[in-house]
Amino acid sequence: MAGAESTLRVAIVAPTYNNARTLPHVLNTLATLNLPIFVVNDGSTDRTAEILSGWHGLVLKAVSSSPEDTALSTRPCHPEGVTVLTHPRNRGKAAAMRTGFEAARAAGFTHAVTIDTDGQHNASDIPALLAAAELNPQALVIGSRPAVMDACPLASNAGRRISNFFVHLEGGVRVDDSQCGLRIYPLAETLALPAAASRFGFETEIIIRFGWAQLPVVEVPVQCVYDVPGGRVTHFRRGPDTLAAMRMHARLLTRSLYLVPPKRLAPPSTSGTLVQRFLRWMNPATAWRTIRHHPHERPRYAVAFSVGVMIANLPLYGVQSILSLLVARRLRLPPLAVLAGSHVSTPPIGPLLIALAIGVGHWLLHGEFLSLVNIDFQHVSYLQLLRSVAADWIIGSLACGLAMAVLTYVLARLTLNFVPLAPTQASPH
Repeated sequence: MAGAESTLRVAIVAPTYNNARTLPHVLNTLATLNLPIFVVNDGSTDRTAEILSGWHGLVLKAVSSSPEDTALSTRPCHPEGVTVLTHPRNRGKAAAMRTGFEAARAAGFTHAVTIDTDGQHNASDIPALLAAAELNPQALVIGSRPAVMDACPLASNAGRRISNFFVHLEGGVRVDDSQCGLRIYPLAETLALPAAASRFGFETEIIIRFGWAQLPVVEVPVQCVYDVPGGRVTHFRRGPDTLAAMRMHARLLTRSLYLVPPKRLAPPSTSGTLVQRFLRWMNPATAWRTIRHHPHERPRYAVAFSVGVMIANLPLYGVQSILSLLVARRLRLPPLAVLAGSHVSTPPIGPLLIALAIGVGHWLLHGEFLSLVNIDFQHVSYLQLLRSVAADWIIGSLACGLAMAVLTYVLARLTLNFVPLAPTQASPH
């Protein structure tokens, strides 16, 4: 819970739509945190307005706003402060959150805690999120619900995993729960990012936008109650909202492939667009600095070279470069070293490796060296010849590749030892 020593100015933003049954309990638990509260009534048609007008004896009072979207504000009777903002018609969760963020920012707050009013979140988890925000004021702090939750629909679990995958693919941000509504947003950074998704998509897109801006995203374990007393209320429209999510991810994935990166709001980190992360991963300067500054990493580079040489010997011409990058990613090896080793198969060495593999394979399978003297090349097609030596080639490529990989590892270790250490790592003389 935020105390007098807090360096952040935090308010709670609670968007609500037709949650009259759970809203009173949520508001009462939030009141125990002694934080200002901005409730955004997003065009509710149930008893929400009545509940808000009677909560703590607040008296609603109209304030000026745009003609399209008249807002209502309260004058609180208790010191923590409550403001109610009302959309005359339902505009979706994203619009309600933006309304709350802008009102909180205009009131001088630096951070906003968001919480759903369907009763699934526990206000007692908020202090832990506030502690994380204190440690990193620029971070988007996200609540991470348990991976397995009682009464959680299978479709919700599947949607959560799919969303997590695309968040990492498009923004380079690894999170366990990209859909949790219990969060803390740094208002200046959040409002500076052009997140365009509507309804529920905003909460997913903003994570990706934080990754592109090189801003940190922090997760904090939180509780979740799916079996809400009286039944769970959801406004997620399976068909339309799923299609909207697909369109959003298609848009963000396309943007992640642009050569021009989005604007950074913080120093470079491990996140970013697909292009940024690929170029960072393939950066030769990074490889050279690692070799010079971190001698304990040199054996890993030797392994990477040897793996590349092994791939160079495999009869997979045309896809060896792609395979090298996939293997480097999977085994967490330096990609340039694997790629360099795989290019041993380029001419003029490539044809010699093929001939050697076929010869060795034939000897291993038949116990004799291959002879081409009795082959009538005028009456044997290339495809027939390839079929006749396919088994020899496969077996031989594995044997030769393994032997050359071991030799490459030894030579690479010896060669890398001659690379001078950076001045800060060099031993004094």
